[in-house]
Amino acid sequence: MNTFNLAIYGIVTIALILLFLNLIPQFRTPESNNKLISTTLEMAQTQTYLGKTINLGALLYPEKYTLQKDDLSKDKPIISFECLTPNDCCIRKQDQNKDYKCTKPVSWDYDFFSTKESHTTNTSVRCIRIDGVGVCKVYFGTLPAQAQVGIIEILDTSTGNAEVKVNVKNVGSGQLAFGQNSIKLFKKSTTDWIETDYYSEPKEVNTIMPQEKYSFLWSISPKNSGEYKAVFKFEGQNAGYDENYVIFTLDKSNLCNTTEQQTTTTFNAENSNYMEIHYCTGCSYSFECANTWSKKENGKEFVPLDKDSAYCTKLTYEGSC
Repeated sequence: MNTFNLAIYGIVTIALILLFLNLIPQFRTPESNNKLISTTLEMAQTQTYLGKTINLGALLYPEKYTLQKDDLSKDKPIISFECLTPNDCCIRKQDQNKDYKCTKPVSWDYDFFSTKESHTTNTSVRCIRIDGVGVCKVYFGTLPAQAQVGIIEILDTSTGNAEVKVNVKNVGSGQLAFGQNSIKLFKKSTTDWIETDYYSEPKEVNTIMPQEKYSFLWSISPKNSGEYKAVFKFEGQNAGYDENYVIFTLDKSNLCNTTEQQTTTTFNAENSNYMEIHYCTGCSYSFECANTWSKKENGKEFVPLDKDSAYCTKLTYEGSC
């Protein structure tokens, strides 16, 4: 069974459970909420949903209901809770004394959620992986900030580089903090995509408000021509992550050109002759510059110096190669 089918079955299962609980409220029990959240946590750890918020909608939690992370998983993944609606929730603090009483419908800490009275609140789940281990959070109240990668635009490839605009958005209800956009570049090899060693520093944004968009501009400059796939990841410290990709083709074969810069002549004492140095622009390797000058000078032999220069030899300072 493929990943897509598993995802569809997971969505249908959750939808049926929610429909059952909403249509027949007398069957709603603490165990049914626990089962629904547990099922969603399993789905949230699949590749399709990693980094993304899964919203369960408004769930009714009965009076004196208590949920602890061990009720959902005793081993893996690592689970914590968070209430994002302060008006409804009291957070238990380490410095609170034993006589402290919460006057709001819900009290919580990162390892438990408890109701003082029957209370309906929106519930959502999100998981990521750290060193191969699932790390999940169950949110109560408003939806958390959520990173999303939207349309990726290819602005220009005529220079041999790919000028790319990556449009992102915070599709959650909270403010996204410390957003980061990073890239992995793959090159087409026959039918496979092979990851390259191309690296570019991630780009950052401090905050993005709920439902607000933002754009990152990238200039991607691999050394060689070919078909490339750029995978962009956008994540927030409190906003999960999302990935999207774009495919483009670069032709760098005509980028290495000779220049009109004045040639330089120097004496080569080792060979008792003169080096007439010619210059290039846009070359990635020294042999490209030498080959480009050889073609321009009808096959005259040029020796590489570096990617921006090559030389031919002559017997006298005023002579020609």
